[in-house]
Amino acid sequence: MRHSPLLRLHGLITDIGYVLAALGLCAMGALYCMEVVFRYFLNAPTRWSLETITHLMLIVTFLAIPHAVRAGMHIAVTLLADLYPRHGRRILVAMNAIGFALCAFIATISAMESIAQYQGSIETIGNIPIQKWWLSAFITYGFANSALWYLRLLFNSGEPIEPELAILPRPGTGALS
Repeated sequence: MRHSPLLRLHGLITDIGYVLAALGLCAMGALYCMEVVFRYFLNAPTRWSLETITHLMLIVTFLAIPHAVRAGMHIAVTLLADLYPRHGRRILVAMNAIGFALCAFIATISAMESIAQYQGSIETIGNIPIQKWWLSAFITYGFANSALWYLRLLFNSGEPIEPELAILPRPGTGALS
């Protein structure tokens, strides 16, 4: 099914975020290994690597969440659908609507807090402080983009929506499917 250019752009932004999350995960592993070597073999720990790994963990998580929502790969509690299989469609619509409302609400709160952090020049506490809004912006992105995906799923019969980039796996085609 061919989507409008705006919907395709939304999918492409999500795909790029997912690829960046994968690269960030690789960077986290490399930095962690580097820190182990520097700390325990060279007796020269870095001041910045553990903080960077912590920041990357937040960034990777919130860049990847919208892709999981789009593909239906998020954790699902299927108790209601198992108890009432004839009402599965209505339950799916209700859950997508609740997902949209919650993600939109949290994105709004996160955006307001990011603006307050920017206006107050609030920094992280650590060896190398950075502006907190730089990190909070990823939280806002993750929840706002997830809210948009829940909204799109409401109008797509709840079926997972395929990625725009051909290099990404299609929903239901992974090793755990």
